[in-house]
Amino acid sequence: MSLNKIRTDVVGSLLRPAYLKEGREKLDEGKLSAAEFKALEERAVAEAVALQESVGLDVLTDGEMRRLNFQESFGSAVEGFDAAATTLRTYERRVEGSAPGQRWEIPELGGHGTAVSHRRPVVSRLKLVRNIPLDEYKAVSKIAKTPAKVSLIGPDRISQRFAYENSTAVYKGMDDFLADVVAIERTIVSSLVDAGCRYVHIDAPGFTAYVDEPSMEEMRKRGEDPMQNFARSLKAEADVVKGFPGVTFGIHLCPATSAACGTARAPMMLSPSGCSTSSHTTVSCSNTTRRAPAASRRCVSCRRARWSCSA
Repeated sequence: MSLNKIRTDVVGSLLRPAYLKEGREKLDEGKLSAAEFKALEERAVAEAVALQESVGLDVLTDGEMRRLNFQESFGSAVEGFDAAATTLRTYERRVEGSAPGQRWEIPELGGHGTAVSHRRPVVSRLKLVRNIPLDEYKAVSKIAKTPAKVSLIGPDRISQRFAYENSTAVYKGMDDFLADVVAIERTIVSSLVDAGCRYVHIDAPGFTAYVDEPSMEEMRKRGEDPMQNFARSLKAEADVVKGFPGVTFGIHLCPATSAACGTARAPMMLSPSGCSTSSHTTVSCSNTTRRAPAASRRCVSCRRARWSCSA
Protein backbone atom coordinates (compact mmCIF):
# COMPACT_ATOMS: atom_id res chain seq x y z
CA MET A 1 0.00 0.00 0.00
CA SER A 2 1.23 3.48 -0.85
CA LEU A 3 1.27 5.84 2.12
CA ASN A 4 0.76 8.71 -0.33
CA LYS A 5 -2.87 7.73 -0.84
CA ILE A 6 -5.96 8.08 1.34
CA ARG A 7 -5.79 5.53 4.14
CA THR A 8 -7.50 4.66 7.38
CA ASP A 9 -5.67 4.49 10.69
CA VAL A 10 -6.10 5.38 14.33
CA VAL A 11 -4.48 8.63 15.34
CA GLY A 12 -2.29 6.85 17.86
CA SER A 13 -3.65 5.84 21.23
CA LEU A 14 -6.11 3.04 21.91
CA LEU A 15 -7.97 2.40 25.14
CA ARG A 16 -5.89 0.56 27.70
CA PRO A 17 -7.17 -2.82 28.83
CA ALA A 18 -8.13 -3.07 32.49
CA TYR A 19 -5.21 -5.38 33.30
CA LEU A 20 -2.71 -2.79 32.02
CA LYS A 21 -4.22 -0.02 34.11
CA GLU A 22 -4.23 -2.26 37.18
CA GLY A 23 -0.65 -3.21 36.47
CA ARG A 24 0.36 0.43 36.20
CA GLU A 25 -1.25 1.18 39.55
CA LYS A 26 0.67 -1.68 41.15
CA LEU A 27 3.90 -0.51 39.49
CA ASP A 28 3.39 3.00 40.89
CA GLU A 29 2.78 1.52 44.33
CA GLY A 30 5.85 -0.70 44.18
CA LYS A 31 3.76 -3.88 44.11
CA LEU A 32 4.83 -4.96 40.63
CA SER A 33 8.32 -5.19 39.15
CA ALA A 34 9.36 -3.38 35.98
CA ALA A 35 9.86 -6.72 34.24
CA GLU A 36 6.38 -7.90 35.19
CA PHE A 37 4.85 -4.66 33.95
CA LYS A 38 6.79 -4.85 30.68
CA ALA A 39 5.22 -8.25 30.04
CA LEU A 40 1.79 -6.67 30.45
CA GLU A 41 2.74 -3.89 28.01
CA GLU A 42 3.89 -6.42 25.43
CA ARG A 43 0.62 -8.33 25.78
CA ALA A 44 -1.37 -5.11 25.34
CA VAL A 45 0.64 -4.09 22.26
CA ALA A 46 0.15 -7.52 20.67
CA GLU A 47 -3.61 -7.28 21.26
CA ALA A 48 -3.72 -3.74 19.83
CA VAL A 49 -1.88 -4.85 16.70
CA ALA A 50 -4.15 -7.87 16.26
CA LEU A 51 -7.26 -5.69 16.63
CA GLN A 52 -6.15 -3.18 14.01
CA GLU A 53 -5.08 -5.86 11.56
CA SER A 54 -8.33 -7.78 12.06
CA VAL A 55 -10.42 -4.80 10.92
CA GLY A 56 -8.18 -4.11 7.94
CA LEU A 57 -6.58 -0.79 8.86
CA ASP A 58 -4.00 0.35 6.33
CA VAL A 59 -1.53 1.59 8.95
CA LEU A 60 -1.35 0.69 12.61
CA THR A 61 0.22 1.83 15.88
CA ASP A 62 1.18 0.06 19.07
CA GLY A 63 -1.76 1.84 20.70
CA GLU A 64 0.80 3.85 22.70
CA MET A 65 0.37 1.16 25.34
CA ARG A 66 3.86 1.85 26.69
CA ARG A 67 3.13 5.52 27.39
CA LEU A 68 1.41 6.97 30.41
CA ASN A 69 0.79 10.16 28.42
CA PHE A 70 1.17 10.86 24.71
CA GLN A 71 3.60 13.72 25.39
CA GLU A 72 6.15 11.30 26.83
CA SER A 73 7.41 10.81 23.27
CA PHE A 74 9.57 13.87 23.99
CA GLY A 75 9.10 14.77 27.67
CA SER A 76 10.42 11.44 28.94
CA ALA A 77 12.94 11.06 26.14
CA VAL A 78 15.13 14.02 27.10
CA GLU A 79 16.98 15.31 30.10
CA GLY A 80 17.42 18.97 31.04
CA PHE A 81 13.95 19.85 32.32
CA ASP A 82 13.31 20.57 35.99
CA ALA A 83 10.72 17.83 36.07
CA ALA A 84 9.73 14.63 37.82
CA ALA A 85 8.07 11.36 36.97
CA THR A 86 4.31 11.27 37.33
CA THR A 87 1.92 8.47 38.11
CA LEU A 88 -1.36 7.19 36.76
CA ARG A 89 -3.11 8.96 39.61
CA THR A 90 -1.56 12.28 38.55
CA TYR A 91 -3.28 12.11 35.17
CA GLU A 92 -6.56 10.88 36.59
CA ARG A 93 -6.60 13.88 38.93
CA ARG A 94 -6.14 16.21 35.98
CA VAL A 95 -9.50 15.29 34.48
CA GLU A 96 -11.58 15.31 37.63
CA GLY A 97 -14.50 17.68 37.20
CA SER A 98 -14.18 17.85 33.42
CA ALA A 99 -17.01 17.09 31.04
CA PRO A 100 -17.57 17.03 27.26
CA GLY A 101 -18.65 20.36 25.78
CA GLN A 102 -17.26 22.43 28.63
CA ARG A 103 -14.13 24.53 28.74
CA TRP A 104 -11.56 22.93 30.98
CA GLU A 105 -8.34 24.31 32.37
CA ILE A 106 -5.67 21.80 33.34
CA PRO A 107 -5.09 21.86 37.11
CA GLU A 108 -1.50 21.81 38.36
CA LEU A 109 -0.19 22.56 34.86
CA GLY A 110 2.85 24.20 36.43
CA GLY A 111 3.32 21.43 38.96
CA HIS A 112 6.54 19.49 39.36
CA GLY A 113 5.61 16.68 37.00
CA THR A 114 6.67 15.18 33.69
CA ALA A 115 8.03 17.64 31.16
CA VAL A 116 5.66 18.80 28.39
CA SER A 117 2.70 17.31 30.25
CA HIS A 118 3.47 20.10 32.74
CA ARG A 119 4.84 23.59 32.04
CA ARG A 120 8.38 23.28 33.38
CA PRO A 121 11.66 25.23 33.24
CA VAL A 122 15.01 23.70 32.34
CA VAL A 123 18.17 23.33 34.41
CA SER A 124 20.42 22.46 31.46
CA ARG A 125 20.27 22.32 27.69
CA LEU A 126 18.09 19.50 26.42
CA LYS A 127 19.69 16.20 25.51
CA LEU A 128 18.15 13.05 24.04
CA VAL A 129 18.76 10.21 26.48
CA ARG A 130 16.08 7.65 25.59
CA ASN A 131 14.67 7.41 22.09
CA ILE A 132 11.14 6.37 23.05
CA PRO A 133 9.58 6.52 19.55
CA LEU A 134 12.40 4.39 18.13
CA ASP A 135 12.08 1.78 20.88
CA GLU A 136 8.32 1.63 20.26
CA TYR A 137 8.71 1.28 16.50
CA LYS A 138 11.32 -1.47 16.73
CA ALA A 139 9.04 -3.45 19.02
CA VAL A 140 5.82 -3.07 17.04
CA SER A 141 7.44 -3.64 13.64
CA LYS A 142 8.61 -7.07 14.78
CA ILE A 143 5.06 -8.34 15.32
CA ALA A 144 3.02 -6.33 12.80
CA LYS A 145 2.25 -7.57 9.30
CA THR A 146 0.85 -4.12 8.40
CA PRO A 147 2.96 -0.93 8.09
CA ALA A 148 3.31 0.80 11.46
CA LYS A 149 3.55 4.47 12.28
CA VAL A 150 4.87 6.35 15.30
CA SER A 151 3.55 9.53 16.91
CA LEU A 152 5.79 12.32 18.18
CA ILE A 153 4.71 15.43 20.08
CA GLY A 154 5.54 18.48 17.99
CA PRO A 155 7.56 21.61 18.79
CA ASP A 156 4.47 23.80 19.25
CA ARG A 157 3.20 21.93 22.29
CA ILE A 158 6.73 21.60 23.66
CA SER A 159 7.21 25.37 23.41
CA GLN A 160 3.83 26.03 25.04
CA ARG A 161 4.88 23.90 28.00
CA PHE A 162 8.33 25.48 28.41
CA ALA A 163 8.63 27.92 31.33
CA TYR A 164 11.14 30.11 29.55
CA GLU A 165 10.83 32.92 32.07
CA ASN A 166 12.51 30.67 34.65
CA SER A 167 15.08 29.27 32.23
CA THR A 168 17.07 32.33 31.14
CA ALA A 169 20.29 31.02 32.69
CA VAL A 170 20.20 28.17 30.16
CA TYR A 171 18.37 29.48 27.07
CA LYS A 172 18.46 33.09 25.99
CA GLY A 173 15.01 32.84 24.43
CA MET A 174 12.41 30.65 22.77
CA ASP A 175 14.26 30.56 19.44
CA ASP A 176 17.35 29.19 21.19
CA PHE A 177 15.24 26.56 22.97
CA LEU A 178 13.33 25.49 19.86
CA ALA A 179 16.56 25.07 17.91
CA ASP A 180 17.51 22.29 20.33
CA VAL A 181 13.99 20.81 20.21
CA VAL A 182 14.04 20.66 16.41
CA ALA A 183 17.53 19.13 16.37
CA ILE A 184 16.50 16.42 18.84
CA GLU A 185 13.28 15.65 16.99
CA ARG A 186 15.11 15.41 13.67
CA THR A 187 17.47 12.91 15.30
CA ILE A 188 14.43 10.89 16.43
CA VAL A 189 12.82 11.02 12.98
CA SER A 190 16.08 10.12 11.27
CA SER A 191 16.50 7.09 13.53
CA LEU A 192 12.96 5.98 12.75
CA VAL A 193 13.57 6.27 9.01
CA ASP A 194 16.79 4.30 9.32
CA ALA A 195 14.84 1.60 11.17
CA GLY A 196 12.34 1.35 8.30
CA CYS A 197 9.51 3.58 9.51
CA ARG A 198 7.83 5.41 6.63
CA TYR A 199 5.01 7.17 8.47
CA VAL A 200 5.65 9.62 11.29
CA HIS A 201 2.73 11.34 12.92
CA ILE A 202 3.24 14.72 14.64
CA ASP A 203 0.96 15.56 17.54
CA ALA A 204 0.10 19.26 17.54
CA PRO A 205 -2.97 19.60 19.80
CA GLY A 206 -2.08 23.15 20.80
CA PHE A 207 -2.39 24.84 17.40
CA THR A 208 -6.05 25.55 18.13
CA ALA A 209 -4.87 27.88 20.90
CA TYR A 210 -4.10 30.43 18.19
CA VAL A 211 -7.78 30.83 17.35
CA ASP A 212 -8.94 30.68 20.97
CA GLU A 213 -9.17 34.09 22.64
CA PRO A 214 -8.74 32.91 26.27
CA SER A 215 -5.64 30.96 25.31
CA MET A 216 -4.20 33.90 23.40
CA GLU A 217 -4.95 36.19 26.33
CA GLU A 218 -2.87 33.92 28.58
CA MET A 219 0.01 34.33 26.13
CA ARG A 220 -0.37 38.10 26.18
CA LYS A 221 -0.31 38.10 29.98
CA ARG A 222 3.10 36.45 29.77
CA GLY A 223 4.23 39.19 27.40
CA GLU A 224 3.97 37.03 24.26
CA ASP A 225 2.57 37.80 20.84
CA PRO A 226 0.29 34.86 19.89
CA MET A 227 0.86 35.30 16.17
CA GLN A 228 4.60 35.42 16.67
CA ASN A 229 4.32 32.19 18.65
CA PHE A 230 2.23 30.68 15.86
CA ALA A 231 4.71 31.64 13.15
CA ARG A 232 7.62 30.31 15.19
CA SER A 233 5.84 27.02 15.79
CA LEU A 234 4.92 26.58 12.12
CA LYS A 235 8.55 27.02 11.12
CA ALA A 236 9.73 24.60 13.79
CA GLU A 237 7.20 21.94 12.81
CA ALA A 238 8.23 22.28 9.14
CA ASP A 239 11.92 22.09 10.06
CA VAL A 240 11.38 18.80 11.89
CA VAL A 241 9.93 17.01 8.86
CA LYS A 242 11.82 18.51 5.91
CA GLY A 243 14.34 16.52 3.94
CA PHE A 244 13.03 12.98 4.43
CA PRO A 245 12.07 11.79 0.94
CA GLY A 246 9.77 8.81 0.78
CA VAL A 247 8.42 9.38 4.30
CA THR A 248 4.82 10.37 4.99
CA PHE A 249 4.16 12.83 7.82
CA GLY A 250 0.80 13.45 9.45
CA ILE A 251 -0.26 16.12 11.90
CA HIS A 252 -2.92 15.71 14.56
CA LEU A 253 -4.90 18.76 15.64
CA CYS A 254 -7.37 18.82 18.51
CA PRO A 255 -10.24 21.13 17.49
CA ALA A 256 -12.61 20.90 20.44
CA THR A 257 -13.63 22.05 23.88
CA SER A 258 -12.57 18.82 25.48
CA ALA A 259 -10.93 17.57 28.61
CA ALA A 260 -7.71 17.05 26.73
CA CYS A 261 -7.55 20.22 24.74
CA GLY A 262 -9.37 22.89 26.71
CA THR A 263 -8.94 25.35 23.85
CA ALA A 264 -10.86 26.30 20.76
CA ARG A 265 -14.64 26.28 20.73
CA ALA A 266 -14.91 24.26 17.53
CA PRO A 267 -17.71 21.74 16.93
CA MET A 268 -17.01 18.32 18.37
CA MET A 269 -15.94 15.77 15.76
CA LEU A 270 -17.27 12.30 16.46
CA SER A 271 -15.98 9.22 14.68
CA PRO A 272 -17.97 5.99 15.00
CA SER A 273 -14.92 3.77 15.08
CA GLY A 274 -12.26 5.95 16.66
CA CYS A 275 -10.32 5.99 13.38
CA SER A 276 -9.33 8.91 11.19
CA THR A 277 -8.98 9.10 7.46
CA SER A 278 -5.79 10.82 6.50
CA SER A 279 -3.81 11.61 3.39
CA HIS A 280 -0.29 12.73 2.62
CA THR A 281 0.63 15.49 5.09
CA THR A 282 -2.35 14.53 7.19
CA VAL A 283 -4.53 16.66 9.40
CA SER A 284 -6.69 14.42 11.53
CA CYS A 285 -8.64 14.19 14.76
CA SER A 286 -10.57 11.32 16.22
CA ASN A 287 -12.29 10.27 19.39
CA THR A 288 -12.03 7.06 21.30
CA THR A 289 -14.15 4.10 20.26
CA ARG A 290 -17.87 4.10 20.81
CA ARG A 291 -17.42 1.08 23.04
CA ALA A 292 -15.43 3.13 25.50
CA PRO A 293 -16.79 3.30 29.05
CA ALA A 294 -18.10 6.67 30.17
CA ALA A 295 -15.09 7.34 32.37
CA SER A 296 -12.84 7.14 29.32
CA ARG A 297 -15.00 9.32 27.05
CA ARG A 298 -14.24 12.62 28.75
CA CYS A 299 -12.48 13.78 25.60
CA VAL A 300 -15.08 13.08 22.95
CA SER A 301 -13.28 14.57 19.97
CA CYS A 302 -9.67 13.77 20.71
CA ARG A 303 -7.86 10.48 20.94
CA ARG A 304 -6.52 11.25 24.41
CA ALA A 305 -8.63 8.70 26.20
CA ARG A 306 -5.82 6.69 27.66
CA TRP A 307 -6.22 5.54 31.23
CA SER A 308 -8.57 8.47 31.35
CA CYS A 309 -8.25 11.63 29.33
CA SER A 310 -5.08 13.67 29.88
CA ALA A 311 -3.46 16.61 28.14
